[in-house]
Amino acid sequence: MTFGKTGNGVFGMFWGFLASLAGAAIQANATRQAANAQVSASQKSVGEMRREFGIYRHMSQPFVNTGRQALWQQKDFLGLNGNAAQQAQMNNLMQSPEYQTNVQQSENALLANASATGGLRGGNTENSLAKIRPQILSGLEQQRLGNLANLSSMGQSA
Repeated sequence: MTFGKTGNGVFGMFWGFLASLAGAAIQANATRQAANAQVSASQKSVGEMRREFGIYRHMSQPFVNTGRQALWQQKDFLGLNGNAAQQAQMNNLMQSPEYQTNVQQSENALLANASATGGLRGGNTENSLAKIRPQILSGLEQQRLGNLANLSSMGQSA
């Protein structure tokens, strides 16, 4: 009879259809799991980057703060924060041990040389004494500005 052969064909198609549906369901589930794994990995990666950035930010904060302070002092020296701030920077520099020591050593050396050569009361000695303090102040001011520029650059780089 042909009924049995036709039945086997329909039956086979039915099982084939069920197998296709099952395969599609398994593939869809695997795709969902892979997508979830990618999302999870991406979230973990972003979390790790945020953690590392936080560590970097914490470690670089002292350099950033120092750079900010140095920039502010540069602006004071240049008069960008007002005349009073500029005058305060100059007063601090003139009262610094570095300035005081340089002035004392330079004046003592000049006076010792003038005394040894007999020119202690001469006009050249007086002129030289008058020039020492402004020259030392100018040199230290340039040195201080250079040092502050280095610090503010370091802060900017951090």
